[in-house]
Amino acid sequence: LVAQLRPKEVVAVDLATRRTLWRRDLPKAPPGGIDGIEAATIHSTSKGPRTLVLVTGTSLATYDLATGRPLWARPNTYVEQGALPIIGNTLWVSGDAGSEGRNLRTGRIEWTNPAASSTDYATVFAGSFVGLGHGKVFALSSRNGKTLWSHEVGPHGTSGGNQYGAALRGRLFVRGISKGMALDAAGKPLWQQPAETMIGQPLWADGNAFVTYDGGRFVRYVPGTEAPLPTSPEARRQEAARLVARFEKLDAAGIKRLQALGTDAFAPMFAEFLRTTRSYDADKDGESYRIYSKYHDLAQTMDRIVDEEHVPELVAALKKAKPDGSEKPFLMGWLGKVGKPDEIVPLFLKELETKTPGFEMYESNTFAARSYIIRSDHPLAVRFMIDKLRDPAADPVMRKEAYWRLAGTGGEAGLRAVLAQRHRRETLKPLAERMDLGYVGKSNRDETITKLVAERTDPKSGRTWSLLRCGILGSSGDLWLAEKVGDAYRNPSFTGVTLDGISRWNKTGLPEPKFAGKTAKELAAGAWFTVLVGNDALTKDADGDGLTDFIEARLGTDPAKADTDGDGDRDEIDPWPNVAAQPKTEAERVLAAAFEARYWGEEYPGVAIMSEKFAPFEMPGRTGPVLFENDHRDFAGTLSRHYEQGVAMLGISDPGEKADARDAIVWNADRSEATVRISTYYGGLNGTGYKAVVCKFGDDWIVVAMDMEFVS
Repeated sequence: LVAQLRPKEVVAVDLATRRTLWRRDLPKAPPGGIDGIEAATIHSTSKGPRTLVLVTGTSLATYDLATGRPLWARPNTYVEQGALPIIGNTLWVSGDAGSEGRNLRTGRIEWTNPAASSTDYATVFAGSFVGLGHGKVFALSSRNGKTLWSHEVGPHGTSGGNQYGAALRGRLFVRGISKGMALDAAGKPLWQQPAETMIGQPLWADGNAFVTYDGGRFVRYVPGTEAPLPTSPEARRQEAARLVARFEKLDAAGIKRLQALGTDAFAPMFAEFLRTTRSYDADKDGESYRIYSKYHDLAQTMDRIVDEEHVPELVAALKKAKPDGSEKPFLMGWLGKVGKPDEIVPLFLKELETKTPGFEMYESNTFAARSYIIRSDHPLAVRFMIDKLRDPAADPVMRKEAYWRLAGTGGEAGLRAVLAQRHRRETLKPLAERMDLGYVGKSNRDETITKLVAERTDPKSGRTWSLLRCGILGSSGDLWLAEKVGDAYRNPSFTGVTLDGISRWNKTGLPEPKFAGKTAKELAAGAWFTVLVGNDALTKDADGDGLTDFIEARLGTDPAKADTDGDGDRDEIDPWPNVAAQPKTEAERVLAAAFEARYWGEEYPGVAIMSEKFAPFEMPGRTGPVLFENDHRDFAGTLSRHYEQGVAMLGISDPGEKADARDAIVWNADRSEATVRISTYYGGLNGTGYKAVVCKFGDDWIVVAMDMEFVS
């Protein structure tokens, strides 16, 4: 028995005696990799000793099974589905540079094929190595590595997704990104299907039938062809009723057949959809997940069938639906696609007038209604959105959507409403005001900007001091010292250290910052009072700009200049402290309009950085400072070293990732409309990307649409 019983170690045990035969350390995983066995096989030949092959992380290693002696190793190896294909004494190894055949015992390279890489599936089939990767399924000769046959099943270079491969009783089944197929032993396609209707992954075959798994069901298939769709309306309706009756047993091809019946399938499908949603809401049979899955599948299928002729049935069902009925958001979504505005806008406004969207799921009534109303140019919808924009107490989601769209949907009235709410360049509030100290110790809200860590009264002076945690300078673990007078916290001073240390993204090995030889954790553990209270270094402000030298060191501003960029605003209140305000080019005005709209309505005053490779310029919109860092690739800048701790990393780009943000603008033919993409990242899996459409109105550039393109 060969097993991994401890991290980073493999052990061989004699099962007869239960004696440990040998132990070996596993190859070290690369940074960010996993220390563990991902694939393993024992290979025997009729003449030679047995060989153990292991893959850990992305490294392949071989061992003599009897002694555990390492034979050879290779980094950067792809192994899909635990596959380690071996023919004779040749092990097929796939990596970044294609494929190679290696002698199992010596590791000697016997052949290479740079064009073949099996990133998604690899096996031995009909005496050859067979792989799936980069949009192709292919076979390689085990003797010389030459490609024996190859078929395209997806775009070049693609991997992942729902691709699979399976070899069963002389047949190879493959699904790529674009299509699937079954092949015989010579690599000749027996049949092909589009990927979306390809069968699930085959698991078993007996020469006539085979069984597949589609992620939730086992499905048995036999050879044959589907009967053609009937042509007469009555026969088509009967076929639709037959398919709907066995809807849960349909595979992807059956679903497509049902959709191909079009409007003839609407009546039975709609009736089944309503019955299923109401059954789910009642949950009488205790099978809520199965019913939930079914009505979602029905709704997805109906998306291709619903047409404007079905509006009366949809409206009637919507009026009968309970306020929280599961069918409502789907009915509203379909009406939004095929209904007439005069009929559906009043229905949708009624939904929004009685509820506040707030946080909502995609499958909610308010989401369906809001998604339609915010894009509508119907007079009632425009009036509703203008009212929301003008009301500071209105739902912030609706206000922001109104600001993003009314210039495009609301005519002159909408344009005036947007211009009235537009942010111009404004200086920032003083730093202590941005810390929101009035809520310290009085609220357990997660969104409280400043939190209390510890508090202590000096027995000699009677003064009370507090250790605070506040992230407005880029790290949520930043420690501050403030004096507590009554219920108020006065004169907060940044310590220059953070409980979060240096970001894991930093590539230069920066040491953890310390204050008077103490880390933030040591200060928070109790040393803070002795080390911080009365220490003049905390309050030193060499240039008198309102920012202590510790704060200037974090922001990257000049501690010897009260106005780093020389624009007339001292650094504490300058919204862009290291770039002076100046007249903008047309392209810069477009970018500034997109930037201002993207961050309109966001109140958190934390610091952000931009590192685009262009001459910097100011863009209004944020309530906290924005600073340029020349390059954050190593995450070694004074702010980027705290990435993933609270600092926002902002970017402007187009799909081609132009070097200069001015080149990232996509213009229309007469340059009256521009498209810009803006990303905001707080960490590796904490970011969003928006696409802004900006149009010219007179001398002004104004956003007319802003849509999220990705969330990470």
